[in-house]
Amino acid sequence: MKEQLRDVVGSDLLEPDNSFSARRSLDDRPFIESFFRTLGTRGLQRLSNTTGPSPKARIVKDPDAVAVASEFQYEYLEELLQCLICNYNATPHSGLGFRSPLQMLEYLANRGSLTERRVDPELVQGLLSYRKLCKVHGGAAEGREPYVNFAGARYGGPTLRDREDLVGTKIWAINHIEDDARVARCTTVSGKAIGICRAAPPWDKLPHTLAIRSSILSLVSKRRAFNLGSDAIRSFVAYVEAQDNKKLPVHPAYLEVRRVLSQQSQNFEGDRAAERAMRLLAGQANAAEHIGEGERNQSMAPLVPRAPASEKAPSEAAKSVVQPKAAVAAKHPLPARRLAAN
Repeated sequence: MKEQLRDVVGSDLLEPDNSFSARRSLDDRPFIESFFRTLGTRGLQRLSNTTGPSPKARIVKDPDAVAVASEFQYEYLEELLQCLICNYNATPHSGLGFRSPLQMLEYLANRGSLTERRVDPELVQGLLSYRKLCKVHGGAAEGREPYVNFAGARYGGPTLRDREDLVGTKIWAINHIEDDARVARCTTVSGKAIGICRAAPPWDKLPHTLAIRSSILSLVSKRRAFNLGSDAIRSFVAYVEAQDNKKLPVHPAYLEVRRVLSQQSQNFEGDRAAERAMRLLAGQANAAEHIGEGERNQSMAPLVPRAPASEKAPSEAAKSVVQPKAAVAAKHPLPARRLAAN
């Protein structure tokens, strides 16, 4: 873990031997302790089911019973923490010259005194991912493609299809995308990349987390309430929404499913918007190219010298000669004798 943290993020892991990760006095870790105190006094200790600042100084007599009666969910706590952190970052602080942490960050960035470190988000996600050593099953001896059993699902695909050399050995299966357990990254024990494997039905349709999958499998095994069918996530959502909310509280996994699906829909909408913008830009570029070609063709056309104003085309000159005679004849008709002579 130390080497991965140093290679990916460029940071050192704080330990009790080389840092103040363990508090020894009131002056140790002042910023961390101040942040924890803010979380407690502004949010967590104001809840009806709080345990107070310490087990000996409880604010509520029986916080467990209050939590059960109020149907408090773990997802509610996540939303509360996110709101508290956002408010903390936007609140002016006396230690920062009455600037908020975000304003202080912008101030340091504008002065050029802030050292920026950029890292690949996928590598950071890999540090926090769940992984497990899984044995590769299948192969020619069993008459099926190689696969691994990981977190209650079977994973396989083109990356393992032709890897007969891995059958019977163990490989790392890594849940590298936290909110999408439909895929898993596989590597050898030595760390050599194998590729991305995909989950088999019924876990291959809608995105979900490993926690959601574990909750659904536990619900099915204990209550046998519904059948997973061809799409486990869709079947679970349909089962929860068909229940009477007055009798049973909302299942925590259902709230997590809605969050994951909402996040994925926003990402897909962003992809579609980017696609539409790219098509629009491509159409504008093609139109500009056609206009440019037309202008170039017009500029390269051979120039035809114009005739002077006194010179006219033969047909126009003939018309100008004939028309006056016809007009004179209409005004002065010939006598009868001249007509007979003619």
